[in-house]
Formats: sequence, structure tokens, C-alpha cells
Amino acid sequence: MPEVYGSSASKRSPSSSSRFAAESRLLEARVLKTHTLQEMATTACFIIVSRNDIPIYEAEVGSAAKREDAAQLHQFILHAALDIVQDLAWTTSAMFLKAIDKFNDLVVSVYVTAGHTRFMLLHNPHNDDGIKNFFQEVHELYIKILLNPLYLPGSRITSSHFNTKVRALARKYL
Repeated sequence: MPEVYGSSASKRSPSSSSRFAAESRLLEARVLKTHTLQEMATTACFIIVSRNDIPIYEAEVGSAAKREDAAQLHQFILHAALDIVQDLAWTTSAMFLKAIDKFNDLVVSVYVTAGHTRFMLLHNPHNDDGIKNFFQEVHELYIKILLNPLYLPGSRITSSHFNTKVRALARKYL
């Protein structure tokens, strides 16, 4: 005789129901742990834009898992924030512009150099001091790149040393 769907639950022995409860608690703990680890992962996309609105350096510097569609979305958000930066850069003398734009749970912060090069960071909300320190130290690295006689200002930064240093600073401050 075929077994009716759901009737096997009534035939469970006490030991199988306690085993089922233990397995469900274990599964719930795994889901909670995975969710907590995902919350701890930071999303950060860093880009340097020249005074002519040309991206000269881009890096995904967060600890979150890298996905191609997320990288394109991050670039889109940062490029969309360029208009806001353009308006704010001429109205304030501050170099560090914090939280100029928000998208979902991500924030865009910007550092504008004296030469109107923009360092843009898309990140999870963090402490502003760490982000400001990150921008200041990257600015020092950028100045060293500009002092290189072989570097043409406004061209893409392809230095692996620069890339390594930026990623180390991101791990330190972000």
C-alpha cells in the first residue's frame, strides 16, 4: 500500500524527532554564522578620476566576495556621484567630502586634491577618521607617482607597487 505524504512524520520515533530537531538547530546555527560573516565583510570600491573626468585607477578593495555585476554597479554609482562632486568641489575649500551620496547601504566619500583629481570611495558606513587617513595616505602615494618623470599626468596608473600599497592601506583603514 502506498504511503500517504506526511504520514511518515506520525511514525517517527522519539529518537528520530530529537535527531531532526538537533539537525535543524545545527542548520540554523550555520545560516546565522554565514549571515554574520557576510555582515562583517566590507564592500569598498576605490577610484581615482583625473581633472578631465577620466578614471586613471580603479580597485575593488573590500573584503566582500568579488562579483562582476557588483563591480560594474559600484563603478556606475561612483560615476553617477561625479556631478555632485563637481558641484561641491567649487563651493567648499575642504578636501575631504564625506558621505556625498548614498545608495542602499553604501556611501560615497570623496577627497579632492589641489589639482582637482578626485579620489572616490564607495564603502559601507565606517568611521570618518579611518577613511580620511586612507585618502591622505593614498594622496601621498599619488604625489610620488606624479613625481615620477616617466609618468604622464592624466594617464592610467599601472604600477603594481602603487596597487599593492593602496590595497594595504585599505586593509589598514577600511
